[in-house]
Amino acid sequence: MEGLLALPSSPTWSFPPRPDTHHVRWIACQPEAAGRLWVAIEAGALVSTRDGGRTWRDRVPGGPYDTHQVAIHPDRPDGLRISAGDGYYESDDGGDTWRSPEEGLEVGYLRSVAIDPGDPNVVVISAATHAHAAYAAGRSDGRLYRRAGSGVWRRITSGWPEPPDTIAPLLAPGRAPGELWAADERGVHRSVDGGRSWERTATFEETPAWLRGLAVIEA
Repeated sequence: MEGLLALPSSPTWSFPPRPDTHHVRWIACQPEAAGRLWVAIEAGALVSTRDGGRTWRDRVPGGPYDTHQVAIHPDRPDGLRISAGDGYYESDDGGDTWRSPEEGLEVGYLRSVAIDPGDPNVVVISAATHAHAAYAAGRSDGRLYRRAGSGVWRRITSGWPEPPDTIAPLLAPGRAPGELWAADERGVHRSVDGGRSWERTATFEETPAWLRGLAVIEA
């Protein structure tokens, strides 16, 4: 933690009215690169290390600020796909430069991101109008979007309510090509066609107050 707190941007990792909200939101490792980690800082930055945390690279100009989740495809280790409170970000050079394609998005607060295991060009994100609408069941408007290659974002409606009234779901890649998973207050959902359509596979007996993580493991 000393190395992280020594970064020049660390004093700015906050937002009003609560100055101590910043925290590590997500940790991602780069495939086949020992010691290479990406750390998403809530209301702060996306920082990275090449030596297992001894030294750190600070936020790159143009990169995400309110960073929520990092997705990396094993076939494209320098390709970073980021969901953030300040939008969607992607880099194809390991985070040196960034772009934020937004065409097709109706909202700008992103919670989660996942890449199709069989196609690194297919990205699915969850989003909402603002933070409270992304996390609070009963007063939410979460939705899913899908993008293929350099195309526009398209909202996913198959398997999701219209108008949107769920939290912005957590997302995770599966094991097979086209397999993606999602979790919201209703339960767990699965897609086998790269996020185009979804089917609920499990229902929660009680509405969870908060969903913090989704992991896919082999049975």
